[in-house]
Amino acid sequence: MIKLETVFDTYHKPLVIYCNNIIHNFEVAEDIVSEAFVKLWTKLEEFEQVINARRWLYIATRNAAINYLIKEKKDDNKEKKRLYLFNEEDLSQEDMDNSEIEVNVIFAMLKEIESLPKKCKVIFKLLYFEKLNTLQISRKLNISTQTVLNQKTIAIKIIKEKIKNLKII
Repeated sequence: MIKLETVFDTYHKPLVIYCNNIIHNFEVAEDIVSEAFVKLWTKLEEFEQVINARRWLYIATRNAAINYLIKEKKDDNKEKKRLYLFNEEDLSQEDMDNSEIEVNVIFAMLKEIESLPKKCKVIFKLLYFEKLNTLQISRKLNISTQTVLNQKTIAIKIIKEKIKNLKII
């Protein structure tokens, strides 16, 4: 029998990112994944290998995310665009592998962003997470636009170099 702690340590963060990519709500994604692990805990003796639990977790998370979107439909067009990506059949191994690779790349990038020098990290987050432009950032931080551009260049160079050297799979 597999250990829940091992499965949790290995798949919790990637599943949260995977779920967040579907529903675009990080807090709800964390709740959905937590619920999936609770359900897994009640069925743990059914799984002999971690790979089976992994597959079950991805399917359970995907289904819960789709159910969340259905319940939260604020804009039918947005929901239809999201739901067309998913059919009712289980994820294929290739789809699951591709999703896991995507999640691992995103997770690695987020980790590398957090390890950037302070000024680079702040500017990078303002540019790419808060969607501010160079002028807005320079005004907000009381620095020149050239400094913003230089820090952006440094951040991208550092992240590219670190990601290139990572073994993600």
